[in-house]
Amino acid sequence: MEKGRSVTLKHLLIKDKRYIGLQFNTDKVIQALIKELPNVRWSNEFNMA
Repeated sequence: MEKGRSVTLKHLLIKDKRYIGLQFNTDKVIQALIKELPNVRWSNEFNMA
């Protein structure tokens, strides 16, 4: 049985600025789609985009 793909949105506060974190299991399709979004950066502290 194939698992579905999912992305979970998380509220993040980094240096007093609000962001939306994207949490997902490693998946080439999701990674490719997220790379197309403007101004996406990886957070090592929260381990998510």
